[in-house]
Amino acid sequence: MATLSFRTAVPALVFSFVLCGLAMACPCSTVTVPATDPGYNNIDGIKFSHTSQYRNEFRDAIAQAKRYCQTHVNIAHRAVVSDLDETLFDNREFDKANPIFEHGKWAEWVSKEKSPAFRSTREFLAWARGRGFAIFLVTTRGESMRGSTIANLLREGISYDGLFMRPDGNHDTHEALKTRFRKQIEEMGFTIVVNLGDQYSDLAGGYAQDCEKVPNRMYFNR
Repeated sequence: MATLSFRTAVPALVFSFVLCGLAMACPCSTVTVPATDPGYNNIDGIKFSHTSQYRNEFRDAIAQAKRYCQTHVNIAHRAVVSDLDETLFDNREFDKANPIFEHGKWAEWVSKEKSPAFRSTREFLAWARGRGFAIFLVTTRGESMRGSTIANLLREGISYDGLFMRPDGNHDTHEALKTRFRKQIEEMGFTIVVNLGDQYSDLAGGYAQDCEKVPNRMYFNR
């Protein structure tokens, strides 16, 4: 991938996800992060998030995750892993007001504990937990945000079994950190059946049977 341009790499990734959808499985080990930043921005990304294409892509990713879980309900210690921001939490209000990301303003937003949950993701996680899947939430939000994050999850009525957050002083890439979190979950004895996220870095690195990507053109994280 390092030698491919983003223009070449992205169609290959999209084609890979199409094939995975047909096969009802897209192992995280087959996902890679594009080598080139696509140049997403909040303004265009927010506009896209209000289109039918965005809604259809989001709906299809959640539906695919549910279908895969339905065929794996007999696995012992089964789990679903989900990213938080732009996968479970909808932060478009913040992004619209802050076209340029600033950590201080982001911390202030998180402290307000008012990010609404995407209904389809919340319903999927509740459905999966009701069928014996442990729900683990993984995020690059820092540990200092744990209290506000938990309060926001409670406010949105989201039940889960573990919340993995970036340790204080950690500067790993999104991909490295989330891969380590999934590895830790598997070392606890769980089999991650579905891993859900809005970034390729949420999905790459292995330790999941199926990966599903919801759309996000507001920003790109490695």
